[in-house]
Amino acid sequence: MRDILRSAVKIGIATLASLLGWMVAGKIISVQLGAVGIGLFGLLRQLFQNLNVVATFNGQTTLVQGIASREGPLQGRFAGSVFRIQSYLGLGLAGVLLLGAPYLGPRLIPHPQSVALLRWLSLAVIASSAQTYVIGILNGYRKVDEIVSSQLVGPLVVVAAIIPIAWLVKIGHPAAYVMMFALPSAAVALVAYWHSRNLGIFPRAFAQPTNKSDAFYFLKMSGVLLATGVATTGATYFQSWLVAKRLGLEQAGQFWVAWTLSMTYVTLVLGSYGTYYMPTLAGLKDLEARKSLMRDYLRLSLLAMPVLVSLVILFKPWIVRLMFSAELLPSLKVMRWMLLGDFFKGISWVLAFPMLAFNEMRWFFWTEVILSLGMAGAIWICLLRGGSIEGLGMIFLGLYVIYLLLMTVYARVNHGFRWQVWELGGLVTGFVLVGVMSWLTWTDNSVRTGIVGVWLGLVIIYTTLFLLQWPGSTLFRLFKPRHGQ
Repeated sequence: MRDILRSAVKIGIATLASLLGWMVAGKIISVQLGAVGIGLFGLLRQLFQNLNVVATFNGQTTLVQGIASREGPLQGRFAGSVFRIQSYLGLGLAGVLLLGAPYLGPRLIPHPQSVALLRWLSLAVIASSAQTYVIGILNGYRKVDEIVSSQLVGPLVVVAAIIPIAWLVKIGHPAAYVMMFALPSAAVALVAYWHSRNLGIFPRAFAQPTNKSDAFYFLKMSGVLLATGVATTGATYFQSWLVAKRLGLEQAGQFWVAWTLSMTYVTLVLGSYGTYYMPTLAGLKDLEARKSLMRDYLRLSLLAMPVLVSLVILFKPWIVRLMFSAELLPSLKVMRWMLLGDFFKGISWVLAFPMLAFNEMRWFFWTEVILSLGMAGAIWICLLRGGSIEGLGMIFLGLYVIYLLLMTVYARVNHGFRWQVWELGGLVTGFVLVGVMSWLTWTDNSVRTGIVGVWLGLVIIYTTLFLLQWPGSTLFRLFKPRHGQ
């Protein structure tokens, strides 16, 4: 548990720095360019993420898992094979974007300068592909300190570049938005490459031919990840594209703000300890050791998610004003539903990680397809029938409740993992905490100081009751022996 927390804190610092960097960027864009500017920026960013999934064959997880599950020279051989595959894919996609922009641009980006925007995105895709690969190398070898120092460069570049980029967009050059994706990715990739070379873990990519078994392993596992990744990021992009087409870029900006805040702070927590969780889990051969690690992470998420989600619910008006502007406060209508869904999302991800750690791609494929296409389809029907963006938040909540149920079934069937009674109690009481705070602040556009005291009291009660039930915690050791005397 100590290693989990130590790595979580380190990765959390880097993730928080990235969050702060993009928060500064979002603030400047929203103040200078308004909801419409945020809408275009969000749409481009989601398209960029989707293109990056295709360019890398969504292979970072396979790269990490493949390195972590091998030993000695086999690790370098696998990494070298993946490098060659991803290089060809990334350069090939960039060529398609450059040559096919006149046809693809107007269909992918609802903007008069769509052709130029798509061509510039090809450069960002190359930079992001490089970043994905070298960070995957460091992660596979569990070089946490080097990952942190590399990722800290990204937000520094974002902060340095955002003011001139916003100025360029304001005077009529929206293609400058793309530099917000390309420059940080290139900087992180260069630093991570320098670390991997110094550590002697960067493969001699073209010194030997691609190993057929490694290539087959990568393509087989990543093929499923590609399909699910395209479905996931594609569904997210489709949602924003659909909102922009039917409701305009201003509504798309509000939806993107809600979606971004929903994803960002959960990623801050899950990404911080997931960096340690997945490769460590992949290296465990004993079933009981696997279940023990899964249970530790489940309990950690049950302790952290109710506190974190309820805190964001309490301060959501301030967060929108701080990260964006008061002009985007209408996004709270959809955000309040998404925040309730975040509670279930954070818990379910812990149970979902073993699918990737143990290459259980059939489960991963179908659950991701159900979630992504189900959400995209439901949103399409909602907007087709004249629904508002608030309905999109309700859909988000409902689907993540279903996803948690699916992950519970998966963990039981494939790993014999069952919830303990007190863990289910933590799930219920945690959602009660989140639900009460949401009810108390449902229509608030400002933070009421009296509610802060209520939140603090509820959090103290919840964490105390939870830790009293957690074997190994200090409170458990202090009080449980006395009950038996």
